[in-house]
Parts: sequence; C-alpha cells; structure tokens
Amino acid sequence: MANISITTACNRDCAFCFAARTENGARRPVRHMPLPRVEAALDFLGRSGVSEARLLGGEPTLHPDFGRVVDMVVARGFGLVVFSGGLVPEPALKKLETVPVSAVSLLLNAVPSGLGRPLEPARLEEVCRRLGPRVTLGVTIDSPAIQLPSLLDAIDRCGLRRTVRLGLGHPAIGAANSYLRPRQYPEVGRRVTQFVLLARERDVSVEFDCGWVPCMFPDGALATLGHGADSLGSRCSPVLDLLPDGRFISCYPLASLGSIVLHPGLDARNAREYFQDRREKTGPCFLGPDCDGCGWRARGECGGGCLSAALLRRRTGRLSVAVARRVVRGC
Repeated sequence: MANISITTACNRDCAFCFAARTENGARRPVRHMPLPRVEAALDFLGRSGVSEARLLGGEPTLHPDFGRVVDMVVARGFGLVVFSGGLVPEPALKKLETVPVSAVSLLLNAVPSGLGRPLEPARLEEVCRRLGPRVTLGVTIDSPAIQLPSLLDAIDRCGLRRTVRLGLGHPAIGAANSYLRPRQYPEVGRRVTQFVLLARERDVSVEFDCGWVPCMFPDGALATLGHGADSLGSRCSPVLDLLPDGRFISCYPLASLGSIVLHPGLDARNAREYFQDRREKTGPCFLGPDCDGCGWRARGECGGGCLSAALLRRRTGRLSVAVARRVVRGC
C-alpha cells in the first residue's frame, strides 16, 4: 500500500487533519504534484506490485489536472481510490462519473453535522447521490462524542457501498491538529462496538484503519467486531505517503521520522525497510503505564497503537516514572 498526495490544496478545515498545518498553526503552502511526477509515482506502484493508485491531498479533486491524473491511472490499469472530504468540484465529479463502478472508490471522510459551512450538506448529498456505489463513507474519530448511526442512513438514502471505514484522529508530530487522547479510548470503543452491531443489522460492514488497540473495547467485544478484529493492535507500520514534492514519508503523523526521495530504483519494499529502521531506532514506546504489563502486548497481539501518539506522550513527559525508566534502559 502507498498513497500519492497530489496536492496540498483543500476546501475544508478539519481540526483533526494531520497534513494541513505546522506546529505553530500556520497553513502549509499549496503545492500540486506535476504530471511527470504523477507518472513516476505510477511507475513506482507498478514495480512494487501495487494494484491501486490511492490519491490523497489536501483534497485531491482540487488538483488542476485531476481529470488527466484519473486518465493516467485508468490507462495503466490501476484501481482508483480517491480520499476526499466530499466537496468535489463539478469538473472532477463529472470525471469520476465516467469511471466504471468496479474501477473506482471515493472514500468520503464525513464531517459530523453542524461542523461544516451552511451549503456543505447539500453538496455532499449531491456528490453521494451522483456517485452512488462508488462512494465508501468513512469518519475520523477525534472525540468520544462522535455520532455514527447517521452514516447508515446516508448509505441507504444515496445507494452507497455498504461499508463504513472508521479511523482515529492521530497526533502529527510537529502539527497542531486535534486527536483522540488515550484516556478517551474506552468510551470510543464502547460507542464503536454498539455501532458495529447496529451496522450489522442493516447489512453494513465496518472496517478499521490504523492505530486501534484491543484494550479500547469492552470485554468480549472483539468477538463481535467481525473480520480483521484480531489484528487491530498490529496496524501501525510504514504506509508510504508520497508528497507533491516527490518525497516519501512513513505517514503524515510520523513525517518527523524523515523522508526518502522517489527515484527510478526505489520500490515499496526498499522504502518500507528504510522507515521501519527509523521506527525501530525510536526505541520502546508506550501509550500509557498500563501498556507495560498488558497481556495483549505480551502475547504479541498488540504493538501499542499509533507510534505518533506514543512518541508525543514521551516528548511531553506524560509517562509514569516506571515506564520512563524502562524506556531509558531500552527494556
């Protein structure tokens, strides 16, 4: 898996975004990936054996040559995945309507009602209705107060794919974004468990993005979460995000681990090995004092969740004395 961030431009201002702002809160300058670099990125996917071209931003549909990028992806035989906030400009929307349903997925990261601008709900509804089964709804959870059942209503109303993707709001080292605190995990786990059961009743599957940990959920809940629940704690590894300037980072939250420049000899295996080595050099990291003696971790069933959250916790000193001593000793 690898993501191609074709632009930093965005028409939303989500508090949880880990790509939009620097540590002092300033917005990052807008950059669009030039088409020759897009072609080079597709070459990278091809020699890496990757079957999908996953376009990120910012809002990728704001790239001035978005239509041409879509044509390049389709012509090369890649499946097209577009990560979007849903406010898709009309030219880009018309282009996506021409791509067969089987060849494209718009992963729409829904913003909870009441947090957007007045005209946004109508545009989101139109995008969903026109793209229909090309759309998979997702949501980034950065607060326990998140409301999830309305996603199921939107799926039925607009004929969307019967899948919901749940992500966690992760802290980005060196950015001022909102994120879910470990102390909030149990409440989110309880709400998500209830949502999974409700979704199942309505024939909707739920997928989990990276950073989830098994201890978030009530006792016995993992057995009810379905396919993939047994690997929740191990989903923190180099994703590979290619920036518009041609540099790969491990992922946006861990951009501080460094970068590697895209070049003709690079493939995904080489890039992941580079970032995995950088991650291992950070030493042991814990989300909290309970991680040290956790049975999930002792059995190798949990790696401790999002590394960026653990690194931030270490940097800000919010570790117990016992755990801090173990980190220093490298135990």
